[in-house]
Amino acid sequence: MPLSPTTGPYDVSTLTLEIPLSSPRDFHADSYRSNPSSSHSAPAFRLQTVLLTLFYPIDGPKTSAGHHGLAKGTLPWLTTPRLKSIEGLLKYAGVSKYFALPAILPAYQVLLAKLPFYQNAPLAKAESPRKWPTALFSHGLGGTAVTYSSYLASLASQGVVVAAVEHRDGTCPATSIRTRAEDGKKVHEHSLLYFKDEEVKTPSAPGGKWDFRQAQLEFRRAELHELLRLVKELNSGQGEALTAASTRGGPELANADLSSWQGKLDVDDGLLLLGHSFGGATVLTDQLSTDAIEGPVDGSGTKIKAKLAILLDPWLEPLPIALDNTPASNTRTPFLTINSQGFTVWKPHFDRLKRLIASSTPTSAAKQDADRPSSTLLTLTGCKHTDFSDFPFLIPRLFASSVEPLRCLRIFSELSRRAIDDETIWDGQSVGTVKLSEGEDVNIRWETDSEAGGSKEMGEPGVLVQHRL
Repeated sequence: MPLSPTTGPYDVSTLTLEIPLSSPRDFHADSYRSNPSSSHSAPAFRLQTVLLTLFYPIDGPKTSAGHHGLAKGTLPWLTTPRLKSIEGLLKYAGVSKYFALPAILPAYQVLLAKLPFYQNAPLAKAESPRKWPTALFSHGLGGTAVTYSSYLASLASQGVVVAAVEHRDGTCPATSIRTRAEDGKKVHEHSLLYFKDEEVKTPSAPGGKWDFRQAQLEFRRAELHELLRLVKELNSGQGEALTAASTRGGPELANADLSSWQGKLDVDDGLLLLGHSFGGATVLTDQLSTDAIEGPVDGSGTKIKAKLAILLDPWLEPLPIALDNTPASNTRTPFLTINSQGFTVWKPHFDRLKRLIASSTPTSAAKQDADRPSSTLLTLTGCKHTDFSDFPFLIPRLFASSVEPLRCLRIFSELSRRAIDDETIWDGQSVGTVKLSEGEDVNIRWETDSEAGGSKEMGEPGVLVQHRL
C-alpha cells in the first residue's frame, strides 16, 4: 500500500535542512560514550547539528509539469543509506541482520517508498495579516523526521507548517550527521545507528532502570528547543543564512526562497507541540519540567510556550517521577491526547497519563482557573501504537490493525485540526459522531465506568472514546 496523498485544500511540499550548532554540546559525557571501552570513545549524546524536515502548505500547481516545474514524489522515505536504516530497524526490533531475510522481504516496499509530495516549493501565500500555525514534532523510538509523513502532511494540507526534528539520541534506526570542516566548505558525514543502553554505558553511569532514557529525554528536549530557535530565525528573515549554513539540500533549496518566509509563521500565539510515543514523552517533559535547558537555546526559559500540545500515544515510563508533582499553576498548555487501545487498557500507565494531563484542565486540579483551556483525552478503539505512523501503509502485513490505516489517518487529522482551530470535537452527548473531511463519520462516546477502571473490553473497533479528566 503506498503512502497516503493529502486531502486538504493545499498541496504539500517538504524541505530538509541540517544546521550545525556554533558550539556543539555534550550531555552526560562521563556516563554514556560510544565504544566506552575504547581509548577513542566519544560522548554518545553529542549535539552537533539539528536535522529538520519541514512539511508545509503550497499553492496549486503552476504548470502542467507540476508546481513551478518541480516533480512530485522524488524524496526517498529512507533518507539515510537504506541498508543502514534497515539494519537499524532490525536492531530496534531485536532481529539479527544475519537472520533477517524473513523480516526484510515484507519490508521491501520501504526500500522503494517515496514521499508523495513536492520538494522545496515556495510557501503558500496567506491572506494578510494571517500567519501559518507552526508545529514542532518529536518522533518516537525507531522513528525519523519522516516516519510520520502521512499525518504531518495531512496537517500541512490544512494550512499548518510542521517542523519535524530527527533526534540524534540513538532512537533513529539510522541517521546521517553532516558537519562542516574548518574551512566551512567540505562536509563530513557519519552515520549514527540505533543504540541501546548497554552499548554506551560507562562504569560511572547511574544504575537506575530509566536513567538512560531520561538522559535521552534531556538531549531530545534540548534538540526541540534548538529546533524552535531555527524556526524563529526562519521567521525573522534569516532564511538565506539558513540555506547557506545547511549541510544538506543542495542548490535546490533556492527554489523555496526561504527569505520570503519572513513574518509568515505564527511562532508565538499559534505555536504547537506534537509528539508520538517517546516524542510525546519529550513534549510532556518540556511542558512539565521546571528545570532550565543547558546551553544557548531559543530564549523561552524552562519550557516552550505553546498554544496546544498534541500527544499521540505518549510513552510515560521514562518520565521522572518528579514530574508527577508539577504544580497545576506551572502547566498552562492544554493537551489533546489520542491513545491507541493498548495504551488505554494498560491501567497503571493510563492512570498516570490522566494525572499528568489533568493539571491543565479546569475540571480538575485547575478548576478554579477559568481562563485555562481544557485538555482532551481520547482513545480510538481497535487501533495500535504504530497506526500513528507510516508503517501500516508501507508494511501492512506486519502492522495491520482492526482499523484501516487511511481511516485512522483521517480521524487523527480531523481531531488535530479541530483542536488547532479551537473547534469543539463534539457536543458531549452520550453518543455522537465526528464528521471527517471526506464525508465519513466516526462514532464518539464517553467512557464507561468499567473502562475508567481499566477494562480491556472497549467494544467494536473504530469508535472514539472520550475520557473524563
